[in-house]
Amino acid sequence: MNNTGGYALELSYEGVQIEFLQPNITSLTHPMNQGVIHAFKALYRRKSLKNLVEARDSDDNFSLKEYWRGYTIVMCFQNIQKALKQMNKVTLNASRKKLWPEAVHKHKGFSPDEIYHSAVDKVVKPAKLLGGDGFTKMTTEDVNNLIQDHPDPLMDEEMTKSASEEEERQEDPRKEEVGLSLEPLSTLAKTAKELQRMVED
Repeated sequence: MNNTGGYALELSYEGVQIEFLQPNITSLTHPMNQGVIHAFKALYRRKSLKNLVEARDSDDNFSLKEYWRGYTIVMCFQNIQKALKQMNKVTLNASRKKLWPEAVHKHKGFSPDEIYHSAVDKVVKPAKLLGGDGFTKMTTEDVNNLIQDHPDPLMDEEMTKSASEEEERQEDPRKEEVGLSLEPLSTLAKTAKELQRMVED
């Protein structure tokens, strides 16, 4: 188990041997860091691009800009679900190779790396079908760069810094709000009523 501080040291289950990993080697052996997340991102991108190509093929007046405007969180979750379904047990088992090599079954074509490379190759073809700037000459290297664009989640320090900057912006009275607030709207309504009364008189 990783994150040893998150579990009681006396944690035990009958028939299960529990070992705690040292904190400084956890990321080197953690199954999710051994390609599973990488493979999932490639599968997700492939599914998203496939949907885009299907939308283009089914609509004569297709607009890429309008398609992305209409891309909802529901569509995102559907693509996530489909990508997760392609991450089968064999792939997850293969990701434990560094942690527990004896437990890994040999299934060619199902390791996280093999799934990743297969998905990346399958992203390039529909991208070229889309045509236009950025798609026609797309290569597997471009897809790799896209997937690695956001390789790590925000760390606690980054989230804290971002939240404090947001609070400072909200507390700074010198910064004007974009759009209408309640006070100007109220003034506008009063002025409109006055103008209407003047016109009627």
